[in-house]
Amino acid sequence: MKLPAFYLLDAISKNVFEPYARHFTPIVVRLYLDTYEQVDQATKGKMEEMLLTWRTGSPIGRELVGVVPQVAIERQIWPGDPNQYAQVW
Repeated sequence: MKLPAFYLLDAISKNVFEPYARHFTPIVVRLYLDTYEQVDQATKGKMEEMLLTWRTGSPIGRELVGVVPQVAIERQIWPGDPNQYAQVW
């Protein structure tokens, strides 16, 4: 039930963007991470795929919800060398 809700948030933010992406930004980190902790491995994989699309999901090809929330989520679900995020961007 949680993944379809995230797909809806994703679709609205990507297709309409303003003002929805801006309104989702303040809550997206906690919402994503709380949800990620509650779902099975297959759903986590789908959420990770979606998260990668957020890197260039805005109308100008930038982070859908901003670089700070994007990196905050990625650091929590893919811990490791903090320099890896700079290399990806």
